[in-house]
Amino acid sequence: PPDTPFDGHPLKLWCDFTVRDAKSGEIENQIAFGSKSWLIAFIRLMRGDFNLTNDAGVIDITNTSRTMTTNANKFTVTAALGVLTTGIIAGTGVTAVASADYAIQTVIAHGTGAGQLSYAAQVIGVAGISGTNSQFAFSRALSNGSAGSITVTELAVYVVNNTFNFAIIRDIVPGGGVAIASGKIGTVTYTLVGAA
Repeated sequence: PPDTPFDGHPLKLWCDFTVRDAKSGEIENQIAFGSKSWLIAFIRLMRGDFNLTNDAGVIDITNTSRTMTTNANKFTVTAALGVLTTGIIAGTGVTAVASADYAIQTVIAHGTGAGQLSYAAQVIGVAGISGTNSQFAFSRALSNGSAGSITVTELAVYVVNNTFNFAIIRDIVPGGGVAIASGKIGTVTYTLVGAA
């Protein structure tokens, strides 16, 4: 991420999308951009925690109205191998992001078949200080074991709150997306940066 807050805002989310060869590890493509797409579920989660209240009427990733709770598992991004209900999710949708979005438009399924990617477990980094910034990163590797190339055009971050799942971020990948060719691995890293 940049050493200074972009656009003058003290709290930002930075996305890095890197494609490497699975065997050599050589970088084949890399883009980075500032995420501007916090969704309403993120705001509702924050408000609920600030106010210590359960927030009703929040739409989950299945388009069902749920009550967000302030108890355990309130903002969890961890995801095991192949899990598509939490963590960083990849898709092929191109519809512009709206604050009311509740899910990725068109999810890329987990697997090795045509049009699928293998989702690794979600990795959560440690929090630390870099210069005047406080930050931490979380990432997920997406491997293409199919015979064809897959272009990722959208990304989302899903969290679990109690037993329900909510989308807190959705981004359209700049430049028409990032292609992950057969035998390649795309790694998406989001870094949350707060400036002093």
